[in-house]
Amino acid sequence: MAPLTIYLSRLIGLLTLIAGLSMLADKPQAIDTVRAVIRDRSALLILGMLGTAAGLAVVLGHQVWSGVYCRCW
Repeated sequence: MAPLTIYLSRLIGLLTLIAGLSMLADKPQAIDTVRAVIRDRSALLILGMLGTAAGLAVVLGHQVWSGVYCRCW
């Protein structure tokens, strides 16, 4: 695998793990926060744009479309 692939998988995996564990640690607060963000349209728009920008950064920075590095098939 390419070094960038390994780096991105570790980064995204750890971020997801930490976010999930923090939500499990204080579940009522996490639910209240999600409900508040859903009600606030401007916050939802900003979070959506940040998520889109992060996804585009991953796609543009890691263009491996040939399957040469991944033997998943």
